[in-house]
Amino acid sequence: MASPDDFVNLDRGRAQGLEHAPAPGGDLGAKALDLVYRIYLGHGITTVRDAGTGAGMARMAEQRAQIAANGVVGPRLVLCLRWPQPLREWDIGNTPGKARAMVREFKAAGADCIKVSKSPGHYPDVMEAIADEGKKLGMHTMVDLKVSESDARVASNAGVRSIEHWYGVPDAALGGSQNFPTDYNYWDELDRFRYAGLLWSEADRHPEQLSAVIDLMIRNGTNWNPTMTVYEDNRDWWRRAGLPVKETLMHPSMIAAGPDSSVHGSFKREWKTSDEINWKRNFAIWMKWVKAYHERGGLLTAGSDEGEIGGIGLIRELELMQEAGIHPIDVIKVATTNATTALGMAEQCGVRVGCRADLAVVNGNPIDNFKVLYGRGYGFYGVVPRGEQWKHGGVAWTIRDGIVFDAQALLREAEWYIEQEKQRLKGKAAMEVGSAGRR
Repeated sequence: MASPDDFVNLDRGRAQGLEHAPAPGGDLGAKALDLVYRIYLGHGITTVRDAGTGAGMARMAEQRAQIAANGVVGPRLVLCLRWPQPLREWDIGNTPGKARAMVREFKAAGADCIKVSKSPGHYPDVMEAIADEGKKLGMHTMVDLKVSESDARVASNAGVRSIEHWYGVPDAALGGSQNFPTDYNYWDELDRFRYAGLLWSEADRHPEQLSAVIDLMIRNGTNWNPTMTVYEDNRDWWRRAGLPVKETLMHPSMIAAGPDSSVHGSFKREWKTSDEINWKRNFAIWMKWVKAYHERGGLLTAGSDEGEIGGIGLIRELELMQEAGIHPIDVIKVATTNATTALGMAEQCGVRVGCRADLAVVNGNPIDNFKVLYGRGYGFYGVVPRGEQWKHGGVAWTIRDGIVFDAQALLREAEWYIEQEKQRLKGKAAMEVGSAGRR
């Protein structure tokens, strides 16, 4: 789940959850949606669950309809509206009664599901009302838990379908609050992520309590979508800084961005060796419990939470699932069978008589090496000459609802657009410099 967040299907179509579709005309340029659609389909991903979009529900509902009618080239869309609407008006949807009314408004607006990521949606009674009203209307609820009144235990008991990332899971195993320093400021993103890197270590001191939390989630049928890939740069910033796809498939606005305290996740005004070490330990413990959740029968899905490069991020998530100790065949099941189950897509039941199935035809064996799924052979960057990469890996064909897409052609179009955007932004910068000089 793009998002939860990302789901992938190799034999049924891949679904990506907890994604955030970009608005056309924003940082990714006029063709932002066309770009990200091509990156998804080019990596074999046929379904995207959008977990709150900057493009607006009206526009995305129209996109959903056009894609379904094959009027637009894109992945199947499942649209969640972010709670509350509008953001930062804290007396909106802040009681169970108001919450139920807002869920009905979401349904009328065309939402398929509800994404709770802010208070007052985290108030336990409000969360329960959201999930209950959503079920009555055929809408599932996904939650991105913060340091708040609700943890994974509260959310699971409230009836939410899916818990994104990992917030709230280790928290629920603590006897009280995390051991924050006295000057901790949650609204300082550097503080938030620095001390998040210590949370799993603290919770793992109480393995019996952590075990009880995940058993509760499993009993309640709660889906867990870890989205490990979006946090990986915290354990190895240089890896992210040197990704080969930055040259060809990553929009220049994403590369040029530096620390910005007003932007979520853009906090690395400093990032110390000790921070990376803490996050490496954090990952090891996190992965241990992700594996335990899977092995005990929990509904685990694969997601990236990186809407701009979601196809690329989702493939990396598969590699991280394997690193966690899950067998590659089971990783594929997590990204396919589990994805369609979590999204309630009963008709997408695999390659069998009476079922519908999407397909990704891959140049290579992903069971042996998930890197063969990357772009135009990008998984072989630095291993074979650049001009030879396309011969080694990549999705050749993506089939969604019986429509065959040339995955490599879509990625070439994405590369072309990125080059045009580089030139556009260079020209814009030159004009701004010239204008400043004239002043």
